[in-house]
Amino acid sequence: DRKKIEALTADKTVEVSDCGTVFTANSSGGAIIVALPTPSAAGAGWWCKVVRINNSSNDVTINVNSAQVYGVEVSETCAEISGTSNIVLAGSNAGLQVEMVSDGTNWLALAHGVAAASIT
Repeated sequence: DRKKIEALTADKTVEVSDCGTVFTANSSGGAIIVALPTPSAAGAGWWCKVVRINNSSNDVTINVNSAQVYGVEVSETCAEISGTSNIVLAGSNAGLQVEMVSDGTNWLALAHGVAAASIT
């Protein structure tokens, strides 16, 4: 049972066919935007994970296309994720990650950080 892995060093428009992919994002050359499909286009059960793999200060942003996101960010404390804002893996922390799952209408997110507010 292998997972698909795709290395990113630049912006990526994620396709429905990318379901099940783990994206490793190296933003040392500049900020990266990972644009997800809409939850309805992706369909219920569609998922991907984005993992930041560098310590530069350039952000990795997950663009949710103004769709509703529900979830939790776990780091030093837990913080609710609820709204239509993009998710940002911020600061200079390798290992920040977020798994995005579509229920067909909304995005469900589970984010793992290092320090409080490292994922917004």
